[in-house]
Amino acid sequence: MNDFLPDIRFIDALVYLISTLKNLLNINKNTIDQAIEEFIDNLPKFIQSELKRLG
Repeated sequence: MNDFLPDIRFIDALVYLISTLKNLLNINKNTIDQAIEEFIDNLPKFIQSELKRLG
C-alpha cells in the first residue's frame, strides 16, 4: 500500500475544512452587514445623514 495516500487524504480534508470555514465567515459577515444596513435605514433621517457625514 502507498504510504503517501493517507497524507493526501488528510491534506485534502484540511483544505476542505479551511475553505468551508472561510465561507462560513463570509456568510456571517454578509448577514451582519445586512442587519446593520437595515437598522440604519430605519433610523430617523437626520441621524442617517449624520452617520453618512461621519462615515
